[in-house]
Amino acid sequence: MQSSMLDYDPGSFKDPEGRVFYVDGRVFRTLSAPALARMQRLTEAGHLRALIDSGLLLPCRLVPVGEAGPVPGEVGAEVMEHERIEVLTYAYEWSFDMLRDAALVTLDLLQACLERSLILKDATPYNVAYHENRLVFFDTLSIDDYHEGQPWEGYAQFCREFLFPLMLTAYKKLDFQTWLRGSPTGINVTDFN
Repeated sequence: MQSSMLDYDPGSFKDPEGRVFYVDGRVFRTLSAPALARMQRLTEAGHLRALIDSGLLLPCRLVPVGEAGPVPGEVGAEVMEHERIEVLTYAYEWSFDMLRDAALVTLDLLQACLERSLILKDATPYNVAYHENRLVFFDTLSIDDYHEGQPWEGYAQFCREFLFPLMLTAYKKLDFQTWLRGSPTGINVTDFN
């Protein structure tokens, strides 16, 4: 079987560590060798379970590739299975309160990660979704090791995609949805000034 025969999610192309694919209604993610090693370590240390149990992270688990059915050898020995999100909505469809709550979930997850010497590599509302009537962060591969003194790489993205849109509405009474629809990477600081 060729990898092109996998049912890859068309929106899952940016992350070199893994791509989302579907088999019989189940959601899986390929894992690069470094991502697999990190996810195995986070699983063994109980970090992923703690973040899932906190309600901040979408339930996921490492499974042998055979559980995903006949997939190409280059996928690797293990893949990550995620609970399926039935309806995926986007920040440009959300109300002010929904975007604010997604920002808070992201910051709460960041705080929980830092308490475990972990960090989020990015901070976009495209990594947050409604699942079972609550917002959860679903991009597990965004969780990485934190090194003392390391700046948060996702800070600028958080400002562009959460903070600036929220401030635009709160202080200027302008709807952020049009901005986010026209610019999926958010509002640049120069445009915000």
